Parts: sequence; C-alpha cells; structure tokens
Amino acid sequence: MRALVAALAGCLLSFAPAVAQSGSSSKWADAPYLPEYCPHTQYGSSRDPEMVRHYGTIYGEKAFHHMHHYCRALVAFFEGLQERDNETIRRSKYGEAVANFDYVLDRTEPEFILRPEILARKGAALIALDRGPEAVACFEEAIRIRPDYVPAYVSLGGYQLRAGDGEGARATYQSGLERVPDSEILQRKLVEAEAN
Repeated sequence: MRALVAALAGCLLSFAPAVAQSGSSSKWADAPYLPEYCPHTQYGSSRDPEMVRHYGTIYGEKAFHHMHHYCRALVAFFEGLQERDNETIRRSKYGEAVANFDYVLDRTEPEFILRPEILARKGAALIALDRGPEAVACFEEAIRIRPDYVPAYVSLGGYQLRAGDGEGARATYQSGLERVPDSEILQRKLVEAEAN
C-alpha cells in the first residue's frame, strides 16, 4: 500500500504547478512540493498584497481565500508519506489531508479550475487510508470534470492495477489516451498494464 501511495504522490507531483522557491525558513516556502502560490495564501509566509491580487485573479478571489487549506492538505499528505514508524500518526496526517481537501472542495464552485487536481490528490490520500472505493469516486469525478486530466487516469489505473483489476486499468489508460493521445505517461502505463 505504501508503494502505491508513493507512486500516486510521484505521479501527482509530476503534474503539479510550479513549486515554491526554497530559501525561506517558513514551513510554506521550505516545502518544495507546494505550488508557488502557497506562500501568498492566508497563512503563508509571504502574503504580498500584489501577489494575493494576482492569484485571486487567476483562481478567483473567493476560491483563493480558501487555498491555504489546500496547501495545508499537501503538507499533511507528504508528512503522512514520510512517516515510517507510527501508523497512527501516518493515518492522522492522511486524514488531515482529506479534511483540508474537503474544506476547499466544499467552499469552491464546481467549475473551480483546480477541482480535478484537488480530487485526484484527495483520492491518493484516501488510498493511503484504505478507502479505495472513495478514491475511485474522486478520480472518476476529476475525469468527469476535466476529461483531459491525465493524473486522474494515471492514479485510477494505478489503483486498479494494484487491486488486481488489470482489465480495468487498461481500459482507464485507453480512455485517457482517447482524450490525450500524445500523453507519454499514459502510453507507458498502458504498456505496463498490458504486460501484467
């Protein structure tokens, strides 16, 4: 299970927006996997009003107001991923991530541009909590909202493959390739799934 979660995390990171620059001592800026806007969210370290307006224009002022919860969810998710010794702490971190993903999903519009990304990341956290059916629903919802969102196909197919559903995984990768035929990662995942 840990390998699956690590693989999903790697997949989702590979599709992440630009990441924060390190060099500051704040928790937000020190986390290299956080999107570049995290230091400018409500509890970020660099809440520059000009940057807040900039990201409010991109993501919507109301939605950006809640994005510190998304950043916190990412921190909690990766803290859970890094926790090797204490299963209770690890599960608590993933639970915290899910709660913060839900916070943002509940307070943003259905057409919020980052909704598919948040759903896919929530799905990865749910897998870590052994809540596979809920994770599948998140991946499928991300695909429904944005049919060309490659990370959701990769994550769903990876989960299906590890759950022993090679046929489902192949169908998922093929469906993704119908939408994004030049996706190298989907092409590679399909070849891997066909080898199983």
